[in-house]
Amino acid sequence: MANSFSKIKFTLEGGLAIWLLNETGGNSVKGEVVEVSTTVDEAVKQALADSDAPMGITYTAGIAEHAGMWIVIIGIVEILADAGGFARHNRLITSSTAGRADVWDVGGAVATHFQEIGHAIGTAAANGLGLAVLHWN
Repeated sequence: MANSFSKIKFTLEGGLAIWLLNETGGNSVKGEVVEVSTTVDEAVKQALADSDAPMGITYTAGIAEHAGMWIVIIGIVEILADAGGFARHNRLITSSTAGRADVWDVGGAVATHFQEIGHAIGTAAANGLGLAVLHWN
């Protein structure tokens, strides 16, 4: 028998989201890059600077720590840029700023392969949100 609460959904923007606990250290930040928590089951934490283990993007701001929240894992989502921002067609990787996305248009670099997040389909100002298509390596 199915649960009355689903842990998976499609977002209005075109992403696929899953329900996990917020263990980021505070209220959720929309567009933040997250990785799997190392201390709590079925939870995420803010992705470390230059993380090689990103797994999703926080869908909603203001969710209290330890509460459940939606994490977009594939498809279209708003991603939080670092101080450099990004533009359409940029490749995005984890930033040297924890929880943020950075531009990496060099391509083919083994050192950044597992940092890859996806491809920008919109523009984000410095420290702002912009649309991207997620994919993970």
